[in-house]
Amino acid sequence: MRIFAVLVLVAVVGMSLEAAPKKFARLGEYREVQITRITKRGIQITHADGMGYLNLENLSDTEKEAIKDEIAQWEAAKKKALADSKKAAANKKIADRQARARKAAAAKVQDAEIAKFLKQGSAGDIYKLLVVLEKHFGTTKNRSLGLRGRCNSVIAEINQRYPDARTRNQLIRLINSKRGEREKASRAKAAQGKEQAAEIAKLMKDKKFKESNFDGILEILEKKFELEPEDKEDKEARLKAIVEKINTDYSMTPKRKELISFINEKKSK
Repeated sequence: MRIFAVLVLVAVVGMSLEAAPKKFARLGEYREVQITRITKRGIQITHADGMGYLNLENLSDTEKEAIKDEIAQWEAAKKKALADSKKAAANKKIADRQARARKAAAAKVQDAEIAKFLKQGSAGDIYKLLVVLEKHFGTTKNRSLGLRGRCNSVIAEINQRYPDARTRNQLIRLINSKRGEREKASRAKAAQGKEQAAEIAKLMKDKKFKESNFDGILEILEKKFELEPEDKEDKEARLKAIVEKINTDYSMTPKRKELISFINEKKSK
């Protein structure tokens, strides 16, 4: 036990001696020098005026000899740092190559999936494509968001799930294009409905039209719609032809129902 304690004490003393920093009254251009650390950057010291790194060019051969071990450690640190740097660069090159391979493989799978959507979306309107995509992404609850909200939701899913796909933007452009077509058609339909509603309102405000009896109404509308009844006495057939024409020509506005109701009221009188 005593021998073990002595050995431990000797080891501790030896470590303390080895760890003790070297001190010099003068080293190169510095006074009161103490070596503190050795890194790949150089031999770090403290001195009378502060701290810094030794410049070996300012040391004499005798001074270099005095710190030859430290110089050797510095050279070893530089060599190790260079080797580590080369190894890190080589590892990065391998990692980058593997990452590119994984990305290419992922892109291939994602592009194949998007190709199916592009094929399905090439025919039909935006709503058919949205139904397919929302079912695939599990976002069918988004159908309450309206057309633009649904498109934005699906595009967000596409960007998230197909980040490596080369055809991702192609699918997004298709969605936006079909949405634009639908919105344009909706605006045109709304404008057409407004025009039809205005035309019906004008007709029903016309004094002659308002004050005419059922027969007079039939004649006015047949003239307006350029209808030529085969039998003037068959008023039911004439009325049916007029109603069909109203539903066809004014299909974009619910105001047509008011006109039909007005005609039926005249009929019942």
